[in-house]
Amino acid sequence: MSPENGSQDASGDYTRRWIPELGLLPKTKIHQPWKASEEDLRKAGVVLGENYPHRIVTDLKAEREKSVEAVLDMRRQHQQWNDDNGYDIIELPSGERTKVFTKKEYRIDKYGLVMEIQKSGREKAKARGGGRGRNGRKGGAKKGEKSRK
Repeated sequence: MSPENGSQDASGDYTRRWIPELGLLPKTKIHQPWKASEEDLRKAGVVLGENYPHRIVTDLKAEREKSVEAVLDMRRQHQQWNDDNGYDIIELPSGERTKVFTKKEYRIDKYGLVMEIQKSGREKAKARGGGRGRNGRKGGAKKGEKSRK
């Protein structure tokens, strides 16, 4: 939901191709021109509000929450397209209905309430410190102990 971190365009090449106005910005600022220094903007020929618009969304977290709530509201209005486990049901061209994967945060029960997210075994282990971190490996030093290495 956020192109700001540039994870889908790490090199910036896609942005440079399709938004040439930003093409001369440093790779670290091409996805966030509003964070570029005045010097970088000047060198790149970018004038925010003139040849490239000012940022429209300033609070990504709040906008994401609104987006999730809008999806949930839509799903609540169309309960017949949710199965008992909160998955989407779709109708195929043949008329057959099938369920499809639905992100956990969008799964609702028959009352329209977001379903409790069950943690996987891996998530549970990580939560109690049994993951693959420094303190999660067998033989690793525990908190307050010195390593045997």
